[in-house]
Amino acid sequence: MQVFFIVYQLWNALFFTSYLPIQSRLFPVDVRCTGTALTYNLAFSIASIIPTICSYFFADYESPFFLVMFFILAVITALISIIILVIRGRGQYAY
Repeated sequence: MQVFFIVYQLWNALFFTSYLPIQSRLFPVDVRCTGTALTYNLAFSIASIIPTICSYFFADYESPFFLVMFFILAVITALISIIILVIRGRGQYAY
């Protein structure tokens, strides 16, 4: 169990050290703080509802099919968002 928490904390550290600087570059300087805060809080508000939705599907249908479909939908949505960001930001974010 301790190994899980170590890996989990490493994942969080790696994710947020690369995620927040990239996210802040998506917005102009005059709305950067508001845009970053709004997207961050909106994403975590939506993510907090996911366990309730998954519990509902599993309790009603007693099949992991809907959970798998929900996960696949989330992955497809994330991939589409990444592709759109890469296309719109081509050459804009030079490191």
